[in-house]
Amino acid sequence: MLKSLYWRAYFFLQNRKSKRLRRSLGHDVTGLIVDAKNGRFAVDPADLEVGAKLRLHGAYGMDEVERIAGLIDETSSVLVVGSHIG
Repeated sequence: MLKSLYWRAYFFLQNRKSKRLRRSLGHDVTGLIVDAKNGRFAVDPADLEVGAKLRLHGAYGMDEVERIAGLIDETSSVLVVGSHIG
């Protein structure tokens, strides 16, 4: 019971935060370009998970990138599959 109440409150507050951010940026802003440590990304300003980490910290998943970097070299080809979250 308490766990479901926690998640309800969490998502309510996240949704409110997302709407506030969207209002402060303006109605016509549908994406932000973030120059992160692991590349340039277009993120949804309302995204409070990966997009927020990219906007606020300048990186996301660097531990995974570093782990993979040890397995490849300049001649390697890498195919990223399954990058959609949700």
